Amino acid sequence: MITTAQPRQPRKRPLVWLHVLGPVRATVALIALLCLPMVFFSGADYEGWGIIPSQVVPGLVILMVWALPFDMLMARVFMADLQGPERERYRTVIRIDALLVLALVLFWGPFFIGLLF
Repeated sequence: MITTAQPRQPRKRPLVWLHVLGPVRATVALIALLCLPMVFFSGADYEGWGIIPSQVVPGLVILMVWALPFDMLMARVFMADLQGPERERYRTVIRIDALLVLALVLFWGPFFIGLLF
């Protein structure tokens, strides 16, 4: 039996998500991901480095929860006129943004509810 060699599959690039998201969206996603574990350090320490997780990061979370859905909306608008791989790229952007918003709300929701009541 004669077999033919299978064509080699191209290796996936390790930073393919950077190409899919682009540099600005990747930076916003990285900031959102860095905000997630900071909820565990968001005590009432208002001096020194403690001000970062207790004052600065909650402000960033509010900005991310506002900016990510807006990015989802704009990706949907741009996706409307596209076909093929570009359309799939924007669909991936929308999914990643939605996951980030969900994670931010789940992680930081109890903190903000505690501030209200």
